[in-house]
Amino acid sequence: MNILPIQSYLYKNPIITNVQSSGAVGASPILPNQRNIDIVNFRGVHADAAATLKSLAQFGVFDMYTGKMLITPQYLQKLQYSKTFDKPLKELLPILKKQEKCMYSTDISLLKILEKVAEKKPDIKINEALLELKSEHEKKLLKQQQPVFEKLIQTACDLPEKSFSQFMNFMKLTNKRLAQEPVILPFSEKTFIYKLMRVKEQILSKNNPKEISAINNLIRSSRVIFEVNNITPRKYRGIANREKRLKYQSNPEILKRNATKLQCLQDIFNSSVIRNNNEIKQIFYDSSARIHGFPLQAPFKRKEFVHDLKGILRNVENKDLVHRMVRIAHSLPTSKDSVSAFIVKSADETSDKIGFYLLKDYICSVDHIKAKNQGGKNKRKNYGLCSVYINSQKTNIPFDVWCRKHPETYKNCQKYIDRLIELYNKGIFAKVGLDKSYLYEFAETIKELSPAEKPLILDLSNLN
Repeated sequence: MNILPIQSYLYKNPIITNVQSSGAVGASPILPNQRNIDIVNFRGVHADAAATLKSLAQFGVFDMYTGKMLITPQYLQKLQYSKTFDKPLKELLPILKKQEKCMYSTDISLLKILEKVAEKKPDIKINEALLELKSEHEKKLLKQQQPVFEKLIQTACDLPEKSFSQFMNFMKLTNKRLAQEPVILPFSEKTFIYKLMRVKEQILSKNNPKEISAINNLIRSSRVIFEVNNITPRKYRGIANREKRLKYQSNPEILKRNATKLQCLQDIFNSSVIRNNNEIKQIFYDSSARIHGFPLQAPFKRKEFVHDLKGILRNVENKDLVHRMVRIAHSLPTSKDSVSAFIVKSADETSDKIGFYLLKDYICSVDHIKAKNQGGKNKRKNYGLCSVYINSQKTNIPFDVWCRKHPETYKNCQKYIDRLIELYNKGIFAKVGLDKSYLYEFAETIKELSPAEKPLILDLSNLN
């Protein structure tokens, strides 16, 4: 097997011929206002309409689905630039409590827990507080997870013998991760890039053009390098083939190939402006351990668990059983519905990142009311404002289905339009370049897409 030299490939590939001394590959200038917070992408004149609508958030706008106040990306940036999250709890908590009107009950409960900590230790920082709370909440989280895992195992008894065996091996690995025992895991090119994408969210929030350019170049380089040739064959992918994959990756030529690729990316990272980013350093450390077959600490992650479970169940013919098992897995506690899950997930992070995790989901985003894959258009009448979190939860769910599952949407859409009417009457629409017709368009779209048996008819009588 011939292994193409990585550096040679980088310089020959037309996609990334511009290799900078800073480690930037194929760099292109990125302006400070270029962000990837929204779930959807917009083009042309309607991109302007989406941006204009989103600009209303600076004047105070409610989430059309939850009725919660939305925050702007600029507000979160301001908190990060001013090192607000690094302040002791006695100074930080009053600032965070001002955002309670944006928060869900879980995050409000977290603030109450932190208030109790601050009563005894007012000068402690938020990351230090979560570290002290971690041990207690690991036990609480395990109690919340246990009945879900038990139900999942009981349901799995109806799987075919081979799939059940794969599932139980998967659960053994999961139990080790829950117990924080070292495990040996195969390397995944996709997982490596996915983790870099998660770091990118944090870097984007700070809006530093040089750092944004550097992470974009690292991700771009990773995609090119890991697509050279001889990527992991499909038959070895997936958690069900973990042992086969470990054996495949221990082949000397494959091991050397993966290690060479990773070292090339490490060189790019080490010469970039983000070379001191501890999270990216950890990604490289973990990836190297996976490539060389060393055991590592790999904490349990709900999203990863659900993804791997779907991979095991992919070839099971009984789709009703598959759907039931996936639904059970989705009921595992998340950091949005469990204080313990948030504390365990965030305890080892920096104060700045904990603050980012706490507020990022409340950032204003523009939603396609009718999803694009359902025929929804990139037009202003199909836009509404909601949080990044709700946008990601709603995904492609039809609006009428969402309304039936979440009947509070009826009152919250009225709350949303009432606030917009108030802003229009105050002249804010004219200030940002939005006209009155959006209010009528939104009302029309909502009525058209809401359940036929109970249409959502908005009251616009207060509009001047």
